[in-house]
Amino acid sequence: MFPCRLFLRRLWPMCVVLLASAPGLAKVLAPESLVSAKCPVAIQFHGFDPHRAAFDRTVLAELLRGDLGPLAADVRRRVLGAMGPDIVAQRMLAGGRPDELTHLQAEAEQLPRVFEALRQRGLLIGVDLPDSILPGVHTTLVFPGGGSDDVRPALESAVRLVTRLAEIKLNERTHAGRKFLEGSFFGLGRLACWREGPHFVVTVGTLSPDATIAIAVRKYDSLADVPRWAKLRSF
Repeated sequence: MFPCRLFLRRLWPMCVVLLASAPGLAKVLAPESLVSAKCPVAIQFHGFDPHRAAFDRTVLAELLRGDLGPLAADVRRRVLGAMGPDIVAQRMLAGGRPDELTHLQAEAEQLPRVFEALRQRGLLIGVDLPDSILPGVHTTLVFPGGGSDDVRPALESAVRLVTRLAEIKLNERTHAGRKFLEGSFFGLGRLACWREGPHFVVTVGTLSPDATIAIAVRKYDSLADVPRWAKLRSF
């Protein structure tokens, strides 16, 4: 009996610690927790699928099921073509290097998966004007659930495609347990993307991704702490 009591006495503090930390472990990082509370502009698209039932009852949905359907399909095909195969064809005619064309083709093929992720999960955009000596801007794009292994590769390919077309060189960097893709442009501009919890984050502006990480680890208030934002979300 004595060894059993001694074991329970040692086990009890561990149980208390696990029970105390359980709510924090169960809490999922919200997309708005990655955007500054001071941002003057915040736009969130929840995706199409969560509102499909309501959309199916609209006049537009009725038109898309009828004569407008083929036109919408053709517009989608043309948009994807302009952002994918057409770009590769233009680079080929301009004398692009074979290795560059191969990368462009592979990255362009991932675009339909990016649009599918947007349709299913949406997007949150926050634009911040940080306090600094020089005027600056910091734009954060959060793809909810984009950090999963089935979505993140497509989003990373989209970032590589855009930066390749803009002739921005990307470098990989590991910091604070995160793996970043980073690049710079126009001397002061910074672009970065990485996985943050279950989400995929892209930042563009004059600040490094450390500004967003500081918000994620609760060093600064986020949009999730703004009562007005919570009110708008419940509208």
